[in-house]
Amino acid sequence: MSQKPILTLDTAVPDRLPVAITVDGERQIFFLRDTGEYSARERKTLASLFVGIAEFERADEDTLTEDDELIYVAALKQIMRITMPDVPDEIVNKLGILEHGRLCALVISRFTRETTEEKETPAPAPVALPTAPVKLRKLRDQLASAKLSHE
Repeated sequence: MSQKPILTLDTAVPDRLPVAITVDGERQIFFLRDTGEYSARERKTLASLFVGIAEFERADEDTLTEDDELIYVAALKQIMRITMPDVPDEIVNKLGILEHGRLCALVISRFTRETTEEKETPAPAPVALPTAPVKLRKLRDQLASAKLSHE
């Protein structure tokens, strides 16, 4: 009688995506965690961060405050800290909004691909009218490892 292994090496070590980051002229490779590596709590945190970021980006500019921008940047940094924990804080803090935004888009695309592979037809996203970033503001206290200051 042949026995099948319960855990294979492929199951134990999911594929991670190499991401090149250049800071101060030095290019380094870090790895983006696979979507299967996140705990339920991390997935919930990421989902909240994605919603807050999208809300900020759709917000009517007249409703935004300086604090909203600081929270937005902190949320982007928090996504990097969760998805690429091997990146040192000094590198996370040196990256601009554009670089953090690109990483966020990459992470969302990986989760979206995972979701669309599970479903046959994805539901259309609801269209929201511009408003103040209320959910983003609620995230402020949850961004424990992110500093709400200009760096």
